[in-house]
Amino acid sequence: MFLFGKNKPDLIESIKESLLKTGIIIFKKYKIEIVVYIDSETNKTINGSSEVAVFVFPLKKEEFWVFRQELGEAIGYPVDVYS
Repeated sequence: MFLFGKNKPDLIESIKESLLKTGIIIFKKYKIEIVVYIDSETNKTINGSSEVAVFVFPLKKEEFWVFRQELGEAIGYPVDVYS
């Protein structure tokens, strides 16, 4: 994802801020107890897609896709979710 006018450190801080302010609502909704943010460089090593990746626990497998979509919409970035 390219956001014009933001350099890499600013983009990372913006993502973290969105996760803390807006993502928390989604985490609480799905009763997520553990959230680990995976920075974009590490994530690109894993699969090369989104700017945002998170490991969450616990997450029911039947809620995975809806959770992923809701979190991405809430924070404004595509999200890779690992659980």
